[in-house]
Amino acid sequence: MKTIILGLLGLLSLPAFSISSGSVDILDPASLAELDAPGKFSFATFMGQTQLEAHALGKGEVSLNLLRLNALHTSAKFQGLTKTIQQDVDDIKRMSGEKMAYSSEEAEKLAPAGNVARHFDSHFLTSSRSALPLVAVVFRPDKEDESTCGEARFIYRLSYTQGQSKSSLPFFFNLIYSYPKNSSSCSDIAALWTQKSEKRLDKTLLIFKQLELNMQIVRYPSGQKTDFGGQAVYMFRIFKMENNLFVPLPLENTPNVSEILKSKELKDDLLRQLSDPSNLPKIDDGSFILENTKGKLLATRAISLSTAGRGRLTNKPFNLLLGKEAEELNVDVSKLNFIKSKRGLIERLNNLSCVGCHQAGGTAGFHMLGASQKFNSNFNQVILPFSPHYYAERIRREAYVKALVTNVEPQTFRPPSFYPRAKWDSTSAIPSFLPGKVRDLCTVTKHFSIGATCEANSVCRATVGNNALGIDIGECVATPNVTAGHVCRDGMITNAALKLENGDLYALGGTKDSIDIAMTHHQSLGCGNPSGGVPLGRISAACDSNTSEGRLEFVDRLSAGVTPPKQICAMRGGTQFDECAKSVNPPECLKNAKIARGLLDTCYEGHFCREDYICQRLPVEVSRLYAGSEKNLVASRLLKLTEKEIGFCVPNYFVFNMRTDGHLVPEGSKK
Repeated sequence: MKTIILGLLGLLSLPAFSISSGSVDILDPASLAELDAPGKFSFATFMGQTQLEAHALGKGEVSLNLLRLNALHTSAKFQGLTKTIQQDVDDIKRMSGEKMAYSSEEAEKLAPAGNVARHFDSHFLTSSRSALPLVAVVFRPDKEDESTCGEARFIYRLSYTQGQSKSSLPFFFNLIYSYPKNSSSCSDIAALWTQKSEKRLDKTLLIFKQLELNMQIVRYPSGQKTDFGGQAVYMFRIFKMENNLFVPLPLENTPNVSEILKSKELKDDLLRQLSDPSNLPKIDDGSFILENTKGKLLATRAISLSTAGRGRLTNKPFNLLLGKEAEELNVDVSKLNFIKSKRGLIERLNNLSCVGCHQAGGTAGFHMLGASQKFNSNFNQVILPFSPHYYAERIRREAYVKALVTNVEPQTFRPPSFYPRAKWDSTSAIPSFLPGKVRDLCTVTKHFSIGATCEANSVCRATVGNNALGIDIGECVATPNVTAGHVCRDGMITNAALKLENGDLYALGGTKDSIDIAMTHHQSLGCGNPSGGVPLGRISAACDSNTSEGRLEFVDRLSAGVTPPKQICAMRGGTQFDECAKSVNPPECLKNAKIARGLLDTCYEGHFCREDYICQRLPVEVSRLYAGSEKNLVASRLLKLTEKEIGFCVPNYFVFNMRTDGHLVPEGSKK
């Protein structure tokens, strides 16, 4: 046994990704690697560069076994994409009027302690060390319409290697294909996904529709945005193919706020569409699509903001246009099934936009992170490949597929992204929602017929307030609230005047955050300060590595059906972490840094972290705190935790593959 454990300790690869692929997605790395091959669904194949797939690497290089992006220099359509993204970066730098750096090193030159915004370095898109591996495939049966049977979405995540270093970035391309409807029923396509048939991704069944981009374009460190523990800016784009080039498309249900506020004609047409009695039921059930009046009503580029994205006016475009009372809107919502007030109507519309959906129930601005384990080092790994919203949506879409296969009319109601899981086996217009778990988002029932409620021994608290919003989306907080890692501060967001001259970037920096340092939701434990990078604070407690909890002895008792403890002696931030964060390669630095231990909350499938926190893997390197047989025993426990996909909650940007900075500088950038 000892020999086996010693062998495990030296193992650099991770246990197999075990969150199984379902009837609406493909998530396991083996299947994805098979699809991500020349002639199939690799990004190189899509770009028509299959012959360049096997790009040679230097001796000792960690191979992605994928097309390197510098090989696409001859592709006009890829060059067009990179040029657009570079222009977007330039625009956000210029319009913000702020100092911005492309790396941690550059930030140190611009301000003390590097406290300036860090923007995406577009040289990653032309680097010989970068690639776009396929990290997930998602089936959207609910996107069926008169001519299609839904969509297949291929999600690629920007990743790189340099020497033995590797990481992913918070940058995703989503290639969307439609299934043309060849009969009145979509049951045949749904059946292929239920059977997990290879034919479900037969290219003869698919037609390319569009390419979507979702990326973190700027990150502010917690030393600069001290009240809420840092901040980040995300950007959305959609492109169609026209004459073999990518051309921007309008974003679904995402109004061009600055243009509408400057144009009475556009504003009147927006009011007309929203007041149309035939549209109200569609808004109510989540199927509404806003028409793009004169090609100007919808934005072709939009940004969203964290931290506490659920409470930011930037992410609420219909509040910006209509106010929280929607007094200009002449509608009667009394007969709707779900929406029960004008405030509820406005929030429903917000959540149907790209920015509203991704900043309520998302993880670091995204819904699908994918199976990107092999592209990241041990100190740069997450446990869960998707957001709380996708987890709930996965259940809904699986029920939708089952209904199609059995020729039953599927429920078309789509819940807001901040709602918990639901039971989809009824024929009622609105499903029965399960109570949210502690740390889930929640709301009250006043503005909707059914609220997003909380489980027993917890309460829905509006831990973030914003008086400009009509509805507070809260957080399920335990009573008593004494678990390490949980929320312990209240925040308030106020809003600066809009700068319409900044176009779709009008609200960048246009808020003032404040934290109530006197408010704590526990009695006897410490409360971490957001200025240290922990959004809304987190309950803190020390733990000693030389104790039962430090040695992770609870892992020995883990078996099927056994619930993990609420908290775990994991890694916390501190001086060593901060020093590594400033280095040129933080994950590599952490491999040799002193590992500070602290009690933090656990997370696993179905039990997600708080908003602005992510479920990180506890790396096997923690075992170096021990010696001899004890070291080997702790190492085996750490591997078992990974196999069972149990992690611990940390702020999103403590995981370096979730931030646009803290990476090696790609070639072509200034040194």
